[in-house]
Amino acid sequence: MGRKTAAVFLSVFLIAVEMAFTAAPVMAASYKKINSVSLHVRSKLEAGDNFSSDNLVIAEPDEGEVGVWTNSDKFYISSLKLVSGSSKDLKVGQEIRVRAVLEISDEDAYRFKSGFSKKNVNISGNAECTEVSRTNYKLTVTLKFNGVKGSYEEPDEAWWADTDRSGLGQARWKSVSRGSGHYELQLKRGSTVIKRVADTTGTSYNFYPYMTKAGDYTFRVRVIPHTSSEKSYGKNSAWTDSDDLYISDREVSDGTGAIWDDNSSKSSSSGSQTAPDPTTGSSGAGWISSGGYWYYKYPDGQYKKNGWEIVQGKWYSFDDSGRMRTGWYQAPTGWYYLGADGAMITGWQNINESWYYLEEDPNSATYGRMAANALVHRDGKTWMVDENGHMVRGWKQIGDHWSYFYPGSGDMARDTWIDTFYIDGNGVWRR
Repeated sequence: MGRKTAAVFLSVFLIAVEMAFTAAPVMAASYKKINSVSLHVRSKLEAGDNFSSDNLVIAEPDEGEVGVWTNSDKFYISSLKLVSGSSKDLKVGQEIRVRAVLEISDEDAYRFKSGFSKKNVNISGNAECTEVSRTNYKLTVTLKFNGVKGSYEEPDEAWWADTDRSGLGQARWKSVSRGSGHYELQLKRGSTVIKRVADTTGTSYNFYPYMTKAGDYTFRVRVIPHTSSEKSYGKNSAWTDSDDLYISDREVSDGTGAIWDDNSSKSSSSGSQTAPDPTTGSSGAGWISSGGYWYYKYPDGQYKKNGWEIVQGKWYSFDDSGRMRTGWYQAPTGWYYLGADGAMITGWQNINESWYYLEEDPNSATYGRMAANALVHRDGKTWMVDENGHMVRGWKQIGDHWSYFYPGSGDMARDTWIDTFYIDGNGVWRR
């Protein structure tokens, strides 16, 4: 090879090498990273539905279906797989797990970032992300849906255990398989409710201490949710009624062992009681039902009025007539929420389709008060509520900075990307 030919060859080789090195950065910068994804999820299942993989849809679901979909043009959902929850008869509280596969729409334009995790998956709907795996062009997301909503099944049978008359007033009922294990009871003499038991476990209860008058007695029992989680998806079952048990004058109880203020499931009775009169000093203390309202009577015959009272560890509020309050109540110190049974409710609560936070620390001076226009810190996470107490979602300006709250759970985003915006470890958007 001559010198001239060698020189030409070397020049061509160097130009090719230079082109290869200069082209590499252009190729590396030709795609964008997807730092987070947003999914819409919804379950329209109810207890008793039959559910299988055939009921999964990549769209807004119809009744009896579970749907997962996205509005992104950068990626699409290629498949859904049922991981757990298939059933011919869904139970109250049953959880559904679904695995969704997301794929890049244009592999030349986008890739999922490395280190993709659960916190980079934004969920709008009644589910949470529990697991994520990725490749450059595919993301696999596991979703756990909230427990299936519905009413518990009622007990099959309720009866009096009075075989030899030595155990008068012993109420018994059959347990409910896969129920909550908690029951509400009512004792009636004729049509008048004599005793209410808000929440008991087991399958028996001694009503004899409350049988202080002769007559025909019956009791009723139903399954109720107990934990805050169960209350979010489970509804009371229908009542199951017992047969009559006749108590004669010679068999009546002297009231020993009765706890008359153990009526935290208060609802108005259908008896013909008159309004309580604090001046009468009549016997009987504790919860008194009259005219569709509940009152709390002291042993000295006086009634609690215009204030708060602790009964068996629970807070109740009464107006200036002595009537027990329910629902929202605006006290001088702020807003409080009292359940259907009158007891003050705390923690995160979904009320009329809106989430509120009611201070749950019993040692706090604001115990039970609704948080408003404030940050809520709990279990290592942070939420925001607006001036009306509603949980904030999406972008929100806080002082001199902006933060982002996930559409599904409502907690603050930290150390992540929301679309193309970086949120630091303190939840602050950094420009």
